[in-house]
Amino acid sequence: MTDRFRDMLAHVTGGRRYCFVVMSFNEGDAFFERIRSIITDETGIACISAEDIKGASDDIREKVHYAIDNASFVLADLSSLRPNLFYEIGYSVARGRPVILLAKDDADVPTDLLGLELIRYQDNARRRPQLERDLRLWSNVHVSSNVSLTRAMIVPRDPAPSIILASPKFPTLKGQYTQHPEEKTTYGDYLGIRGIFSAYASVFGEHLAPELLSASHAAEGLPDWDASVFLIGSSKVNRHTDAFLHLVQACQRSSENVVF
Repeated sequence: MTDRFRDMLAHVTGGRRYCFVVMSFNEGDAFFERIRSIITDETGIACISAEDIKGASDDIREKVHYAIDNASFVLADLSSLRPNLFYEIGYSVARGRPVILLAKDDADVPTDLLGLELIRYQDNARRRPQLERDLRLWSNVHVSSNVSLTRAMIVPRDPAPSIILASPKFPTLKGQYTQHPEEKTTYGDYLGIRGIFSAYASVFGEHLAPELLSASHAAEGLPDWDASVFLIGSSKVNRHTDAFLHLVQACQRSSENVVF
């Protein structure tokens, strides 16, 4: 199911990051389309609901779980309270997804949810501009987060075991070449490692992080391990890079459905 759902999700979102909307559609399709238009036009990310993902699974709960797990943030409208809304909001919070709540001015918001970001609104011509401004503001706050972007790029479905293979170079006072500037610090390798650790900490907590291994000392058979592996560095500095690239190419030639 996971592969089929991933393909369907990619088709719906165009492969972009997305906001997952949780609401009672008693509010009407027109209101949802207005929200979709605001978020998509302002941030460039997709805006979807479970209704957009047709035929991915007979298990609605599994479909919603996967959509929430991979969303940049979750937008939930509490104006018409339904039991499934509480379940989906609770799941989002438990999975570390940013959650924005919407509620009409006269809607009762349960006390347990008041700690989450809340936008009050009235869907009428006079108040509509304020709702649009609030949505643009909160959407940009979440979408512009570097941690959110890094997390969307690198956090795997199965976080353990996970391994980072890298051989970061040390800065040298003199460059390797005559015209090369002095290297007082290095960036690329270390930023990659920091990004991966930050993404894990933001999603799973600091207690669960990948193991950092030196590429020059890691076992030769590592490409055959059942683990999530993050490679940093070209084959010049990481002797495992070529092996993994050949593995990717072999899988593509054989049409195997393997995730890298």
